[in-house]
Amino acid sequence: RYEVGVELLSKMHADTKNTAEMRHLLASIPSKTSVGMAQLLPGEKTFNNGDILSDAITTASTNRAKILQAYQPNADAVNYNVIQTASRNENRELFKKDLVYVYHDVIDAIGDKRVSERRTFDAVKDAILELEKFIKLLHSSYNVANVLITADHGFLYNDEKLEDKELEKIPGDPFISHNRFFITKTKENNELGYTIPLQNTTAFNEEAYVHIPFATNRYKKGGVGHQFVHGGASLQELVTPLIISSRKRVEVSRKVNPSLLNKGKLRVVSNILKFNILQENEVSRLEKERTITIALYKDSNKVSNELNLVLNSTSEAPSDRLTNIELILDAAAVNESVLKLKVYDIEDSLNPLIDELVTNNTLLGQDF
Repeated sequence: RYEVGVELLSKMHADTKNTAEMRHLLASIPSKTSVGMAQLLPGEKTFNNGDILSDAITTASTNRAKILQAYQPNADAVNYNVIQTASRNENRELFKKDLVYVYHDVIDAIGDKRVSERRTFDAVKDAILELEKFIKLLHSSYNVANVLITADHGFLYNDEKLEDKELEKIPGDPFISHNRFFITKTKENNELGYTIPLQNTTAFNEEAYVHIPFATNRYKKGGVGHQFVHGGASLQELVTPLIISSRKRVEVSRKVNPSLLNKGKLRVVSNILKFNILQENEVSRLEKERTITIALYKDSNKVSNELNLVLNSTSEAPSDRLTNIELILDAAAVNESVLKLKVYDIEDSLNPLIDELVTNNTLLGQDF
């Protein structure tokens, strides 16, 4: 889930008015939806044999708005699908409230079902696309100043189907069990995994013990899938993203800059100029993408093809921000010995970002 958050953040950075940053949170053990959702709500929590309560109210989805309103009267909790079917005016009224929880369930809705878990990666792509559009809509159309995006837990996914012989047997007779954990009311010996008191990783005070297998092993559990799983204590299941997003009324003025790696050594050979453009920094909350135009010039006249390049990489690795460029010299300029390589911001054709001398080593014999 954290990797999904990183990819979502990179999409948000492309919005020139968005200023978003990412932190992290730790999910509970077990990293289970009902437990994680309860931890994200206010109130005194009670495990209640798995039917979790907050201030003696069940934390099932139909009661979450009621729990919020006990602490913030002008609050609400809704499912994303409700917003999708509501009118724009209805949504505007909703987001006038001081606090709104929106539950977006695309990845788990697909991954948690045995018949569809193989489509997990498709669900991830859909979730990123939907959330990118939704967050922008919240800021621009519904005037929401601050948006927090997080998750109740992470997940593990194996692209290959696991055979029954690779699954571990759940020992004893626990009162709650799944494919990545089981819970007992007394401390049991767990030779093939770890035993953790429930109250050590959650807000619950009842005495119960969570048992999880070593590494990313799964327990054998009928009726569920074993490729997409959560509930255990791997980093992928426990580390969740927290994206804090806001949007300025005007564009963030600073854009990433292009840099020429072959500076001082540019030569046209056989009518072609080859060189590399580096995007100096990754796109972030403070530096936004830039579109540049690249061409060869003689004085103010363009003498090659013109290329447009979008500098929008969010990678920290410079090699991922490097682009190979090839320009083809026009036939009318083959006899010019010195040319200029000019790179402009597409929105400013007067002030070049790069203005570099180029030597023309092309030799072209006369046809006649």
